Amino acid sequence: MKQHFLRKIATAFMILCLATIISSCGLNSENYLSETSTDTTIEHTEKITLSDTTESTTIFKNEPVISTAKSPEPSESTNISSDIYFKEPEPENIVYDEEHGLSYVKNQLLISTSLGTERSKVVEMLSTGDYGEVQIVGEIAMTGDYQVEFSEDHSLSEMQEIADYYMAFPFVENVTLNIIFETAPAQSDISEVEDGWIAKFNGGSGEITYHTYVYKVENGYRYINTTSTTVSYGSPQWTERVTDSGTVSTKEEIVQIAKDNGSEQYVLFPDDKEAYKISDFLSMD
Repeated sequence: MKQHFLRKIATAFMILCLATIISSCGLNSENYLSETSTDTTIEHTEKITLSDTTESTTIFKNEPVISTAKSPEPSESTNISSDIYFKEPEPENIVYDEEHGLSYVKNQLLISTSLGTERSKVVEMLSTGDYGEVQIVGEIAMTGDYQVEFSEDHSLSEMQEIADYYMAFPFVENVTLNIIFETAPAQSDISEVEDGWIAKFNGGSGEITYHTYVYKVENGYRYINTTSTTVSYGSPQWTERVTDSGTVSTKEEIVQIAKDNGSEQYVLFPDDKEAYKISDFLSMD
């Protein structure tokens, strides 16, 4: 799920900058941009299928809360440029679905449309259906991505029904939940990582990574599992939280702990920036 929103924002800014430069040089920016932007690739979110006893429910991983708007920006939205803005979800609108183990914004969806789709078509689509008042609160106009908000709250199944309804429109390419990434409740009395670790297992990607810190003790090994997440989607700032800790007797048990934690991709050793394999940890003295 690696930073689709940031790629789209970067693409939008690049084209906007090119347009400004070309305009200052007296060139025809419309024709020039049509020639230079034909190879731009727009990525879409990855589907997750959740199965229950009766049927499969398809939801989607979060893709940047976004869109570029040509209308006046909403007062509650964050403006990145005159054509890119988004709205941070209110804490009271973030709910947790125990059945599927995910947190999402109960009154928002993210909609991606085909390139060239007029904004008016999206506005007209949002006025249909019996879903109450629906507003565009975030947008990247250049890529046709919209963050929409409902005046009424909806359950996960209701949001899926609405997503299916919008997907039936020919110009809509993707509809996603605005999923919030949260760490699981801590299962450890330890609140932070301690110094003195002899190995650090690492895994994960994108906005969330997992780590297992290993310590040598008298009768075996002690470990601390952590989860790191970005402060917000696309943010360069990370927070690390302890999720579990314990003691085992062998290195093989440590490896299994790391696998269960999702941190088995590579190993780091103190004062060494090189990434090592699990086999290197097992063979160390």
